[in-house]
Amino acid sequence: MDVTLQNAPWLTELAKRDELAGLRSSARRLCDQILEVAPALAEALNLAGVIALREQRNDEALAYFTRAVSVNPLGAMYHRNLCEIYRIEGEIDLAISHGEQARQLAPNDAEAHYLTAVAYYFRLEMARSIECCRQALALDPAHALAHFHLATALLVTGEFGDGFAEYEWRWKHPNAPVMVAQATTPRWDGSATDETVLLLCDQGYGDVIQFARYVPMMLERCPNTVVSGPEGMARLLDLLPELQSRFVPLDAVPDHAFHCAVSSLPLAFRTTLASVPTTIPYIDAGKAAKSRKRKAARRRIGIVWAGGASHVNDRNRSAPLAALTPLAELEGIDWVSLQVGGARAEGEAVNWPMETPLGPEPSFVETAAIIRDLDLVIAVDTSVAHLAGAMGKPVWLLLSHAPEWRWMLDRTDTPWYPTMRLFRQKSLGDWTGLARDVRDVLSA
Repeated sequence: MDVTLQNAPWLTELAKRDELAGLRSSARRLCDQILEVAPALAEALNLAGVIALREQRNDEALAYFTRAVSVNPLGAMYHRNLCEIYRIEGEIDLAISHGEQARQLAPNDAEAHYLTAVAYYFRLEMARSIECCRQALALDPAHALAHFHLATALLVTGEFGDGFAEYEWRWKHPNAPVMVAQATTPRWDGSATDETVLLLCDQGYGDVIQFARYVPMMLERCPNTVVSGPEGMARLLDLLPELQSRFVPLDAVPDHAFHCAVSSLPLAFRTTLASVPTTIPYIDAGKAAKSRKRKAARRRIGIVWAGGASHVNDRNRSAPLAALTPLAELEGIDWVSLQVGGARAEGEAVNWPMETPLGPEPSFVETAAIIRDLDLVIAVDTSVAHLAGAMGKPVWLLLSHAPEWRWMLDRTDTPWYPTMRLFRQKSLGDWTGLARDVRDVLSA
């Protein structure tokens, strides 16, 4: 069908349906055709921006949304989308500006309130973030993402009671693990029982390590606990002797009366800021092979600069190794790379001599063996930082300006790991400034 000025609006609606149905290539081609004929059609510009954003072509998405707003400055959805793309790109002030315009233009749009709440989180204005979340939920009580973001804003400010309750909405998140979203038995509420309870490793390795501290307490109340999760979790459980013999694959889960996600254990145990279990260490590295003998009179410091690229916030939590080179200026240190994954290659491009004792896919037992004989671990927010903290090793954690909820705000310590010290960016993305701060402390 030929595109004309007359049928362009109708074809835009057709392209929207294609995009919603997952036919993104078809929707993109149709948008391109529409915009050749009607370059000032705001709806088509916005849809082209949505498609570009979902395909991570952020520069194009920003350009399309900006053009849509210039055509129709009163289009709340266009301001809403600019809020999101500016937030992703780290332009937080612009994100909030457009988010507030969207809220004013469409005060009954729950999504506008939610996206503005996320932007305020990245500016560390948690009271405003919480306020926007509550407005979104007043309009749409089933808005799972608003509930989940409210949880993070409450938890990061230490409101663990309401925060962990809201955190259960992560099960309704579009990216929720299928094994949790489809659980059919009642959720375990922390009560003692002799019936079988299924403990699900529902998030990443770092989360499992962080919340594994609750396992001994759970086993006292539920001696017939079995644990399951992705196949790779079995390698982590080599360091958790209480669970190692209880692991079953997801396709072999036995009949059970209750289930509980590992990340729900703080809620089950009614955790408050004052009652976080801090029996450290709780990771058993005893079976790890002895690492090689160290050189005398020199500090051995492990370093990790990047997490898994698939993490939703990896662009903010991971650092380019080149940005951390102020640390390489220090003398008397043997640097040991604990980095895995594609970011390992950065070590070859930077003038920073360091040992690389780990293979490309080491087990947690192998990593623990190296950590055990280090003086200090310096890491961004990854599972290795959790592992070192759970082992009771000194850890210096390098945090993005807007950290995950577990690290809270305005403090250099954490209730989760007594041997961990927190270093925070002064502005979003400033890893070099943070590295200089760490260097100065390390050289003192």
